[in-house]
Amino acid sequence: MLKKEFRDTLKILLECSSILLAIPLAKILDKLFFHLGWSFRDVFDITFIVILFVFSIFSGIYIFQSEKKDRGFEYLLSLPIKRSKIIFCKIFPRLSILLLLLAVTIIFSIFDTPLQACTTVITLHLSAVFLSLAVDSLIIHFTGIFILFTLFQLFSNFISHFINNLEVFQVTSTAFFGELLSSLILLIPLGISFILSFKNFDLKPLKFHTKPYLFITIPAIVIQILILVLYYNKYI
Repeated sequence: MLKKEFRDTLKILLECSSILLAIPLAKILDKLFFHLGWSFRDVFDITFIVILFVFSIFSGIYIFQSEKKDRGFEYLLSLPIKRSKIIFCKIFPRLSILLLLLAVTIIFSIFDTPLQACTTVITLHLSAVFLSLAVDSLIIHFTGIFILFTLFQLFSNFISHFINNLEVFQVTSTAFFGELLSSLILLIPLGISFILSFKNFDLKPLKFHTKPYLFITIPAIVIQILILVLYYNKYI
């Protein structure tokens, strides 16, 4: 099963890597029309970042795509494998390849703040993964990821601003700490909902598997929104 998931993940990466074709196109357009003097490194960095974010989202969204497409949940759930191992086999290949891509960004210094970038990308990926059992519609899935990611950014900025006012940490460490804490606050209830949902997952309609999200994830999100609203003036 683990080999199959690695193959599926590499297939998604290969599809995302087609964006690399934009590099020669961008160079040609710059030479003919824009005349901005883009270097190969500039175009490569931007293209790689796009691939990284696209892969992080789609590899999470399509984690159960083959089961949904081929009605394979019955086969998956009938395997003599613990559900915890199924989750591991699903998440590990995607997360390990994503970490390799992040390692490339660190080696080539693509991001100015690598720790914050890694936190952001991993948060985006896990948000997509944890929502995969809650929704079937791609539009709703993308909307949910966008809402969660926006909330993550706003709350991380709020935490950084709050800690900055305490003058306990340096500015650089404060920004990273804000993103890390915001990521944990967002992903822990979402991850618990995902695990509980998959633990009790069967062939019933989707609405029977969204209770953990309704009673754990949504209240946690509402609390975060209320905190931002209540402290909006100080946050700004």
